[in-house]
Amino acid sequence: MVVPDLQEKRIRFGCGFVVGFFIFGLIGFKWALQSGQIMLGLAVFGAIVFGFLAMKHGDEFWVKLVTWMRWW
Repeated sequence: MVVPDLQEKRIRFGCGFVVGFFIFGLIGFKWALQSGQIMLGLAVFGAIVFGFLAMKHGDEFWVKLVTWMRWW
């Protein structure tokens, strides 16, 4: 297994961050009418979690995410 360099880790984190922000933003949209801060907080939390998971697990994370999303 090849250890990813710093640039690849940044790209993985960035892509995970964007996807996590989008997905958790959609989930938090339900509460956006009550408080925009809840939606923003949930989106940022999800973005950070997705970013770190994508950075740590790489392609494995994306395969599992797509597999999980198919049932939805």
